[in-house]
Amino acid sequence: MIEIEVIPQQVIEAKNEAKEFDAQKTHNKGDWKGNWKGPLGETLMQGWLETFENLQFEAMTFVKRGWTEPDFRLHPETEPLSVDIKTTTHYANWTQEPKHDIYVWSQLKGNPNNPHTLVLKGWLDKQKMDALMAEAKKNNWTEQNTQNGCYRVERQMWGKIRTDWCFTDAALESMDEFVTSIIG
Repeated sequence: MIEIEVIPQQVIEAKNEAKEFDAQKTHNKGDWKGNWKGPLGETLMQGWLETFENLQFEAMTFVKRGWTEPDFRLHPETEPLSVDIKTTTHYANWTQEPKHDIYVWSQLKGNPNNPHTLVLKGWLDKQKMDALMAEAKKNNWTEQNTQNGCYRVERQMWGKIRTDWCFTDAALESMDEFVTSIIG
């Protein structure tokens, strides 16, 4: 795990960025009052990535239409990898079907509306996520009985059933491994 200090001004900026994103009216994400956690996680991860002197990467703009772009592209000139960071205050890491190469999960610690620390908890590549999800689906695992750290959640949203996937810390690869094998 990697711990990154959160400065109150970063929280304010993230909340303002989320308001700008929500004003596009191109989505129906709902008014969760927590949409700012994504841009905060992205900002802090970008700062962390910048500490690796030889790492080439591109940070994608948070305020974008749609969800096809990753948050980062690592090694864009040689072996491009799309990386998306998921930031939450919950213990489990929620996502939908993976479309990027790598997902990093992070958790905000402290007051849910004014956190003091971002913890980069771990990561998974798309192939591992797909395998964990297939196994969880085949066995109908829930939060209470998951054997591989992955479970499916189906819930009613906007008049239809939405499927999300949750990954507990037990499913995640270590951030040390991320640094050595992905950042290089």
